Amino acid sequence: MCISQRTLKRWANNPTPDKRPTTAPVKQPRQLSEDEEQRILMVCNLPQYADLPASQIVPLLADKGVYIGSESTIYRVLKKHRQLTHRGKAKPRNKHPLPTSYTASGPNQVYTWCNPPRKSEQLLVENSAKLKQRSFLCVNHDTQTVRSWRY
Repeated sequence: MCISQRTLKRWANNPTPDKRPTTAPVKQPRQLSEDEEQRILMVCNLPQYADLPASQIVPLLADKGVYIGSESTIYRVLKKHRQLTHRGKAKPRNKHPLPTSYTASGPNQVYTWCNPPRKSEQLLVENSAKLKQRSFLCVNHDTQTVRSWRY
């Protein structure tokens, strides 16, 4: 442990416990007052701004010559009061699970249908682990022809 001798002597002579957990937090000199936070919340909850994010509220207010705070300040106040959820009229984006993936340990084990490269063709993809490359088999059901290629 790297402690200077002076620090060790000071601790030995004055064994007072750490007072940081029991002291009251210091109010920062530029911290928003409760009235300023309530004003930001009031403006953000007005009907014309209720469905807009802070990145759109600030320019609209600036066009009117009104400044209530920066974009980051508005985001911080909304987050503090738990209003930084989806603020649009549309439904929030749904999370979809990732598709199941399959691994081939040899040729002709995994097949999948993809978008057809031409009309009336279906693309059958074979993932060949033995060759370490993909081979494609394109089947045209109208003319009963088969094309294949690799890349």
